[in-house]
Amino acid sequence: MYDGLKTNASKNSESALQTVDINAYINPQSYFISFGGMSYTKVYDQTVRNQIWENVQPYIFSALSNYETFESIDEKTYVEAFSTKSILLKMPLELRFSDLAVLYGIEDVPKEMEEIIPIEYLIVSDQTRELYLRDGRSNQYYKVKSKTYTHDIPALIESIKSREYIEYRKVSDRFSLESTVSENENYMNYTLIPYQYDYLVPNLQVQTEVNLDSAQFDDQIRTIAKAVFGNRFDFIKRLEDINGSVIFMYGYGDKALTVTPEGVVSYNQKYSVNEKTRISVAKALSLACGNLEQFGILPSGVNLIKYRSELESGIVVQTFSFNYKLGNYEVVPQNSLDADIKVVVKGDQVIYITKNVKSYIGDAILERALDYDKMYDIDECITSNFLEVSIYYLQDNNIYDASMNSIQYYFSIRSAISSIEMNYYQLDETHMVPVWAVNISGRTYIFDAYTGNIMTSYR
Repeated sequence: MYDGLKTNASKNSESALQTVDINAYINPQSYFISFGGMSYTKVYDQTVRNQIWENVQPYIFSALSNYETFESIDEKTYVEAFSTKSILLKMPLELRFSDLAVLYGIEDVPKEMEEIIPIEYLIVSDQTRELYLRDGRSNQYYKVKSKTYTHDIPALIESIKSREYIEYRKVSDRFSLESTVSENENYMNYTLIPYQYDYLVPNLQVQTEVNLDSAQFDDQIRTIAKAVFGNRFDFIKRLEDINGSVIFMYGYGDKALTVTPEGVVSYNQKYSVNEKTRISVAKALSLACGNLEQFGILPSGVNLIKYRSELESGIVVQTFSFNYKLGNYEVVPQNSLDADIKVVVKGDQVIYITKNVKSYIGDAILERALDYDKMYDIDECITSNFLEVSIYYLQDNNIYDASMNSIQYYFSIRSAISSIEMNYYQLDETHMVPVWAVNISGRTYIFDAYTGNIMTSYR
């Protein structure tokens, strides 16, 4: 008889390794294409992204584990390489290569690669054995020459160019930073910014997986409850919290399944001490993903974005945080400092799962967007909120300017842009709206793409 989530025995982690494709949860966050001649684009279409990653992933990990030369380069060389026909991939997960190697089954890791945290991979069209990368730990750039493996990305680039695409520019080119900011600022900023953005991303109508007020609540929760408690509910207590949450509990809190009024579903289990308390990150991730796949409906585009490992009373606790997508766009968590999906593995046991996800019902016609035939671009968003952005910029950079002549920081603020993403953000219980998530000096601003207003910001 199936008796609930497999979190207790070490054999179950081995089983998870055989049945869960953990590679499906580790993907680049951003895909940038350089056509050469100051012309770039960013790929959001998931089918094309999959095609790119499937094509270059074997080359990347072969080059990093079996190379002829490994040399440090400066940022200028890296940026110049990106200016030619190339593909730049940005990774959301900051994980040492020695840990990544375990995930991808790479046995021999070169000593000089062990501590490097690859946050960017750059592949240049006419350099078939070279791979460029950026180390998130030291913020250094490197060039690797593969011993034997070669790539073939020119056809990929031409295929993308033949499609209708949105033109991007490097921030440095868009705002002429070499002549508008000092050498102490990021005048070589190669972050890509849309040059002309005429595409309209729809507002969405959404729903929660489980709704406490729905007449179908018992049916909605049944699948998840079976995964947690098995087929027998004889000893399951149903409780209601003062905040409106419903809690299903087994025993004296040995297992608990909680549903909040907002539709957040979480599972807790007491840790059961056993002899096997340490497993690899690969096995822990397999266990986490295997249990997550059983835990109700798995949304599309689930991607591992953060990993943390810590000791708790001598036992390794590994926390995996994921995001998900609606259509081609990632969803920004309501609690912007956290993640919508999280799994905690203590020893070899899953002790916590939480999901705060919404599913697509249809495109929404909202009054707030009726009068717009185009969305705000990034520069318009910053300009229309310039006082607030400039105050945060000064604060985040410890600049104390008594004159508070914020306009003098116009180009400095743009030079400090480190990432730009089109995402979805929850407007209310039933609607998601497109937003620009722009990171400036370590602070992320969430701009409403239809009104240009700042919805929230955080560090």
